[in-house]
Amino acid sequence: MNPEWNLHLLRVVIDDGQPELHVEDVFEWFAITFWSDAALIRSMERTKAALPIANNYYSVNAEVIYVSQGPKQAACILDFGINVISEPGGLRAAV
Repeated sequence: MNPEWNLHLLRVVIDDGQPELHVEDVFEWFAITFWSDAALIRSMERTKAALPIANNYYSVNAEVIYVSQGPKQAACILDFGINVISEPGGLRAAV
């Protein structure tokens, strides 16, 4: 697993009143959210991985830890070496 990540920071993180973060800063963060531009698909591969594609995007193979049961907007938690959570409505399809 790559120990360095290139992540997009939401404006709320930048505007949170904490010292400003800059490109190439190294810092600890406790909550990482994700969204999917395409529908999630079930994989036969069981290796967890997050491979960089471009522009802070990753191709991810992960274990689904949790999927919400709400009737409107699904959310889920994935584990690919670190746990990430989708915001409600952040998924096109649940696996």
